[in-house]
Amino acid sequence: MRKNMKAKGSKELSFILLALMVVVLLFNFYVNISKIKAKNIAVKYLKSTYTEQMTPVKVRYSLIDPSMYHVYFTSKNNPELSFEVLVMTDFSLATSSGDFSPDNYLLRYFEFHFEKEIQSIIDDLGKEEIKARITFCNQPLYSFKVSEAIKEGMPYEEMEPYIDYEICFDVDKIWTDTDKYAEA
Repeated sequence: MRKNMKAKGSKELSFILLALMVVVLLFNFYVNISKIKAKNIAVKYLKSTYTEQMTPVKVRYSLIDPSMYHVYFTSKNNPELSFEVLVMTDFSLATSSGDFSPDNYLLRYFEFHFEKEIQSIIDDLGKEEIKARITFCNQPLYSFKVSEAIKEGMPYEEMEPYIDYEICFDVDKIWTDTDKYAEA
């Protein structure tokens, strides 16, 4: 009788594990199909918004914040420049009105070129260990704040007055109290 109960319990456990595996596989299939749909929506949006060709790189869906898909792209003319388009789980684009945009292409364009310029000045000073970094202030969670005055094709120098940003300097060195004032 004991053997019979063990066999029955083992069968029930196998059935539960099989059912769980099927549910996980179906969820994974659904998420992958949804990622493809989100990518297609983002590609269509970029084609209608910018003249520059963009290449999709990957799609991320986070279980921590399951309200949107983050579709990452690079510019075909500049593959080092990456940016994202936010697609909501109902497959609409993130807020797109006034100074809000579902993509951060223009911000990342500014960041890429401005950081390059600052970094070349730092390197010319012989301070290669210092890395410049731009951070954008007051960005919303579910869209990007991009002034309507900023347009594709504008030089990054002309974009600067319309962008709320801070310059950060990452120093890979520990300084003493007296050194840090001299280096600054």
